[in-house]
Amino acid sequence: MKAPDITMGANDWLGELVTNGVVSPIELGDKADDFLPVAITASTYDGQVYELPYAVENLALLRNADFVPEAASSYEDMIAKGTAAGVTYPFLVEQGVDGNPYHLYPFETSFGAPVFGTDASGGYDATKLEIGNAGGEAFASWLASQGKNGTGVLNTEITGDIAKTAFTSGDAAFWLTGPWNVGAALDAGINLAVDPVAAPSTGTAAPFAGVKGFFISEQSANKVAVPMPAIPAMGQVWQFWGIAQAAANSIASP
Repeated sequence: MKAPDITMGANDWLGELVTNGVVSPIELGDKADDFLPVAITASTYDGQVYELPYAVENLALLRNADFVPEAASSYEDMIAKGTAAGVTYPFLVEQGVDGNPYHLYPFETSFGAPVFGTDASGGYDATKLEIGNAGGEAFASWLASQGKNGTGVLNTEITGDIAKTAFTSGDAAFWLTGPWNVGAALDAGINLAVDPVAAPSTGTAAPFAGVKGFFISEQSANKVAVPMPAIPAMGQVWQFWGIAQAAANSIASP
């Protein structure tokens, strides 16, 4: 069975594809400046670009402007505004019983706890696991305060479908989600505004940027063969990261 010369995929495939030797590096040349820096960084592994990016997507805060006319200045302000709107859910974010690190990551970064540190080139460094740093401990404490034994705002029983139904039905003021759900909100007639993620701590709430692009097969006869984290270790990180967050979200607030 022959593989295609070009494959479309996401940047978090990159580490595994490169490690298995199935994709070839590409050279963007003077076109590199036409792409967003984050797209180039996400498409780079071990100093070489392997993906031609065509789209970047990330989480943002969807707001029902009929309920809340102005953007929230912080997480606390968001909850206050959502509560004042008198809806069932001031704020919703997809989780689930095993947690959802992707959706909670913006909150975690605001505490200064990225999943990995970076190297000199700005890429992720798998030897610098930073989830458990002091910021990570502060995030875990905050997560507990927002769980079922705290405010109850962050609820592991909220799935993606529940959050979508509630927001599009006009039962929620804010919804943390991605561009894949914007159409559903507009189709439902929601007076929609899109805001940056409201930060619960002093740092910026920085979501993962997912980059989609094109990979060239290492076996292609038609290539020019020149030279979400893409680190292969991420495959082992996601599950246990989510379970730890779900556990923190369920313990009593200190």
